[in-house]
Amino acid sequence: MKFLIWGVVLALVIFWLLRPKAKPVPQRKPPAAVDAPEAMLQCAECGMHFPSSEALPASTGEVFCCEEHRRHHASR
Repeated sequence: MKFLIWGVVLALVIFWLLRPKAKPVPQRKPPAAVDAPEAMLQCAECGMHFPSSEALPASTGEVFCCEEHRRHHASR
């Protein structure tokens, strides 16, 4: 009986030593900052809306979505 108790104690010690270690919980990164909304402009030729960073201005103050529309509008 004495050997049975020592065997159980020894098995528990071995089991405790070989158990997988708890992994640390990874820190969550804060979400990436979202860019501020950009103003939308309307092309003077086709009426399509596009971001102001992509605008092609004309000397008349109108804005266009592409060079082709700016040339076409200027040729009128």
